[in-house]
Order: sequence, then structure tokens, then C-alpha cells
Amino acid sequence: MPTTKHAKISFRPSRFEAQADAVNLIFQAKTQANPESSVGLMSMGGSGPEVLTTLTTEPGKILDGLHRTKIRGSSHISTGINIAA
Repeated sequence: MPTTKHAKISFRPSRFEAQADAVNLIFQAKTQANPESSVGLMSMGGSGPEVLTTLTTEPGKILDGLHRTKIRGSSHISTGINIAA
């Protein structure tokens, strides 16, 4: 999930809010399609990628990770993809 300063804009929903909604939708789709599927959450902004939630099937853990997310720094998407893979 990109969390750079560009995620803050004045339109509603903000880019960050739209990304949070997308995280929730993806979590629901993945876990409902296959109950054995797990989903994790990582931030790719700031000083580097950060794992916010390890693989889980519990929506509360994903929401907790979203609430701990901070908008900062620049994007490190290639490093984040390497860590996630």
C-alpha cells in the first residue's frame, strides 16, 4: 500500500482512504473465495517497506495494520514487491 505524501489530497475520498477501502475489498474477496487464503499488509512509503500485518484470515488484524499506517516519505515499490514475494 503506497503511503507517500502524495496520498494526501483534498478530494474525498482521499487517495489514502480509497486505498484503505481497496485493502478491505481485496481482503474480503480473497478470504471469501478460498477460506484457506491468507492476506498480509505492508506499507511501501517512508524510509522503506514495513510489514504491518503478517499473513492472516482475521479482518481485525488487517484493520489494525491500516490504523497504524502513516503517510510519509517516498515510495519503495520495487523493494516492497521483492519483500512480499
